[in-house]
Amino acid sequence: MLTALGLAYLQKSYPDLVPGPREGDAPREQRLAGWVVPTAIGIVAIGVIFVAGLIKGSGDLATWGGLDWSTVNWSGVGQMVIVSAIVSAVVLPLLFFLLRGQAGLRNVALLFAVIVIWVPIGLIAPGGAFGEDQSATQQEVSAALAAKAQGNPALFEALPSVNRECACVPTNINDVGYSHHAVLNGYEPPWVNAAVDPLWQQNLGYQVAALLGIGVLGAASYGLWQFGKWLIPTDAPDWRTA
Repeated sequence: MLTALGLAYLQKSYPDLVPGPREGDAPREQRLAGWVVPTAIGIVAIGVIFVAGLIKGSGDLATWGGLDWSTVNWSGVGQMVIVSAIVSAVVLPLLFFLLRGQAGLRNVALLFAVIVIWVPIGLIAPGGAFGEDQSATQQEVSAALAAKAQGNPALFEALPSVNRECACVPTNINDVGYSHHAVLNGYEPPWVNAAVDPLWQQNLGYQVAALLGIGVLGAASYGLWQFGKWLIPTDAPDWRTA
């Protein structure tokens, strides 16, 4: 997205260096034909990911991607999707109306809004990211390794991923204190508890956290832009009298 925005800016500001498409350059059929290749690549990519997940899950959809999908609360998933759909129905038309006179900004804002609203759908997947789980103790790891050496890998397979990865207890696992003192720890506002709150509430929490983060970054960027405008004069000074 950042690459596309940067390229669009260069095409608009420096068309002699980075020429871009202009209205009327090609008929509508040719412009639509330009979507054929990316669409085909997308379909192939989805197919490859699906097959890779089947291989990882030994051909069973219930363990697709090596995850236990039987633990998913599909009723909660449905509620979460409904919440995202309702938020989309309210926010997207509102943005379109408020930014109707600024086509470029409107398209970017709509794209970011769609990402913010629908990215929490990843909460559906069981499991967690590498390093998010608690490390086992040295005694537990040693016992699991001893059992594995004797032909019983069950204890080792039950260890957290951080321990299975190196067959050890990482010495600095508890030294990464900054990860537990983020502005919005767990990517969610403090009033959302992922351990007990339903998925639809976690979904809204992710959206609020994302909006706050984008707002902070936007305000900082706007401040730097205004500072740059103040620092650099718009008109070249007359150095003979400056």
